[in-house]
Amino acid sequence: MISLGLGLQKQSRKLVEASGGLTTIQIMERYEGDYGEEDGKQLTDEAVREFAGMDHVKRVFPMLQIPVMLRKGAYGASYVPLNGVPKEYLEEIPIQRNGKAKAGAGLRLIYGYDVVKEFTHRKTGKGFYDTNELPEVDLMGKPVFVTFDVDGYYEAEADKGVKPPKKYLLEAEGIVDEDKSRNFQHSYSIYGDLDLLKTQLRRIFGKRPIPGQPTTRKGKAYPYFVYNTIEVNVDNVKHVKEVQELINGAGYQASSNIEWLEQTEKQSGMIQAVLGGIGAVSLMVAAIGIANTMMMSIYERTKEIGVLKVLGCDLRCIRNMFLMESAFIGFLGGVMGVALSYGISYGRGCVRMRPSGIIIWIK
Repeated sequence: MISLGLGLQKQSRKLVEASGGLTTIQIMERYEGDYGEEDGKQLTDEAVREFAGMDHVKRVFPMLQIPVMLRKGAYGASYVPLNGVPKEYLEEIPIQRNGKAKAGAGLRLIYGYDVVKEFTHRKTGKGFYDTNELPEVDLMGKPVFVTFDVDGYYEAEADKGVKPPKKYLLEAEGIVDEDKSRNFQHSYSIYGDLDLLKTQLRRIFGKRPIPGQPTTRKGKAYPYFVYNTIEVNVDNVKHVKEVQELINGAGYQASSNIEWLEQTEKQSGMIQAVLGGIGAVSLMVAAIGIANTMMMSIYERTKEIGVLKVLGCDLRCIRNMFLMESAFIGFLGGVMGVALSYGISYGRGCVRMRPSGIIIWIK
């Protein structure tokens, strides 16, 4: 029972690690009043340098997110999040590389393994969540048409007098390896190089406001980019709370999985105590059963004990003989139980966490 409780606690830690890791701090802009340019401190390159200069901070990853529209043959997907991240972040994502991609310096995309589920048939409007069948979309094949101005596209659809935004052909760098990925957030997003994405957005929108970016009171775009989130990696899990409090004190909103882990471990501790209590009761019942068995054995072997006494055997030796017999029975049962437990534990249990839930199976 105690082993089961420890297993649940370990599994909870794995799930927390799968949602971003234990040494990662997510930073967002803090809004204290009405939504506007004067609320909180913006996540700019200056903030990145500020975080990088803090003690115990190992790496800082700014993330720029923009919704895009994808078109591939008869299928399309709208408002899919495209995340621009530094090259160092991309190198840590396990992917299946696209061998058909041509050499070039342009923006390439890394697709999450569940992005294909977002595609729907353009005529019927049905997709995976309607038919429970994956759309016939090969993201690793020919380049995909990408529209960066999704709102402009729908505006042109509603008003034929409005010119539709331009579509761009972008190749796939690869697809996130589902078997090797430990972060379920990589499943439903698209990733690309941050600097190349910035260049692409400046080329497309020019001085016009970029979707998702803040504007001045006159509706004009800022000359710099404001990141949606910034990930800070701390050198040790012991310093996560310290760095998080420092960032919150600097005027930002920081969160980490440590808080979730602490709550999960408290619940696991309660479950482990209950299971331990059940195990203690079971142990007590087993002890009573063994004692009862040995008492019956003694009563049934009264003649044998009498013969031993007649032969001159000491009462202490007779008592030790029965105690050793009961100890051997308990030891043998314990060895068999431990062997059975190890046999079950070595059946490799695998857990995959997805946005839709948790799937557990045994290989």
